[in-house]
Amino acid sequence: MIKIDRIIIDIRKIYARYTMDLRDIDTTDMEIYNTIIVEKVYKTAFLAFWILFSQLL
Repeated sequence: MIKIDRIIIDIRKIYARYTMDLRDIDTTDMEIYNTIIVEKVYKTAFLAFWILFSQLL
């Protein structure tokens, strides 16, 4: 079973990867930009909970 600290580090790496993807966006439409940020945050949160609960089972 992976320690919680390791899971947190993995979650931070995933979040960093998603935020780096956002830097490639070249748009002035903040509504689209904010929608993409929200989508990335939800995906990161879902993946974090998935990893956490899969290790607890």
